[in-house]
Amino acid sequence: MDNSQYGHPSKEWVAFGVAHPELHIDDNALDEEIARDPATYRDTANAAKEEAVRALIAEEKLDEHVLVENYAVPTRDGATIPVRAYRPATTNPYQPVPAYLFFHGGGMLFGSIDSEDYSCMVWARRLGFAVISVCYRHTPDFKFPTQTNDAWDALEWVLTNAADIGVDPDCIIVGGVSAGGCLTAGVVFREVALAEQEGRKPRVKGQLLAIPWLIHRDVYPTDIFADIEKCSIVQCADAAVLPKPWYDLFTDLLAVEDPKEPIMNVALAADEELRGTPRTAFIVCGWDMLRDEAFILADKLERLGVPTKKHVFPGLPHAFRKYADLPSSKRWDDRTVESIQWLLDGDAPADEPGKWQSEISDP
Repeated sequence: MDNSQYGHPSKEWVAFGVAHPELHIDDNALDEEIARDPATYRDTANAAKEEAVRALIAEEKLDEHVLVENYAVPTRDGATIPVRAYRPATTNPYQPVPAYLFFHGGGMLFGSIDSEDYSCMVWARRLGFAVISVCYRHTPDFKFPTQTNDAWDALEWVLTNAADIGVDPDCIIVGGVSAGGCLTAGVVFREVALAEQEGRKPRVKGQLLAIPWLIHRDVYPTDIFADIEKCSIVQCADAAVLPKPWYDLFTDLLAVEDPKEPIMNVALAADEELRGTPRTAFIVCGWDMLRDEAFILADKLERLGVPTKKHVFPGLPHAFRKYADLPSSKRWDDRTVESIQWLLDGDAPADEPGKWQSEISDP
C-alpha cells in the first residue's frame, strides 16, 4: 500500500497559511500545561467553539429554519447523556423522516452538545430530514469503553424511540468525524455482528466515516507498507492540526487496556466480520496521520462487495474544515451532504473499486 502521493501540503494550504499568518495554522505543538491538565484546556476550547457557533447561528438565522429537541438518553451504567435532534421547520412533525445519527470528533477529548449545533442545523436544512447529535462522555474523565458504550446505547435508544422522536427506523444513517468515525465504525461493526447472530439485516442503512480513527496506535500494521516512511502515521507525523504529540495524547487519555480490542480496530477486522456491512462512504484527508486507516478499510469492504463511496482531499490536514475560509471547506460540506444522500439511496452506484475521487489537483 502506498498513498504517500496525497501526503504533502497542497498549494491551497500553503497559500492559505501565507494569507493568514495570524492563524498560525502549522503551529500545533502540544503545550506541557495542556498535557498536564487536558480537562481544563478542553473546557476552555469547548467554550470558545460554542460561542463561535452561537454567533454563526444568529448570523444565518438558522434557528428560524430548524426545530431543535433535547433528550436525556439513559446509559447502561445508570447515567444519561445529552442527545439533540434537529429537523427542518418545514417538515411535518407527525411524519417520520430519515435520520442522520452523528458522533462528533475531537479525539474523544473535545466537543459538547452545543459545539455541534451549527453543523447539525446546516445539515438538517440541506438534507431535509432529521440530524441527531450524540454527546458521548469524554476523556480524561471517562476512559474506554465508555465512549463506545455510549454510542451504542444512543443508537439503541433512537431505534427504540423512533416513533416518539419522529424518525423512520428503517432509514437511519450513522456517521462521524475523526474520533466520531471511530465510534461510527464500532457501532456498525457491532450491529453487523448482532444482525448475523439474529439472522436479520443490519438496522442501519449506511455509515459515513469522515477522517476516521480506525486502528489503535499500538497495533498499527506498518508491515503492509513496503516503505514505512510512506505510511501515513510516519509520513504525516508533523502534519498540521493532528501531529503525533496530539495523536499520542488522545490515545493515551482513552486508555484502552487491550490495544487489540476489535471495536477500536475495525480496519483490521477479518473478512468474515465485515461481511454484511452496509453502504459506506469515506471522506479522507491526504496529509493526515489517519489517512491510511480509511484506505485499508475501504479496500476490504470493496473486496467484499460492499457499495463504497470515497473522497480524498490531497495535501490537506486532518479536520481542515475548522478553517471555514479555506476554499476546500465548502467542498468538504458538499461532499458530506452528498455522501449522506448517497448512503440513503440504496440504488445509487458505488465508486469504481480502488479509485478515490480527488478534490484537489495540486497536492
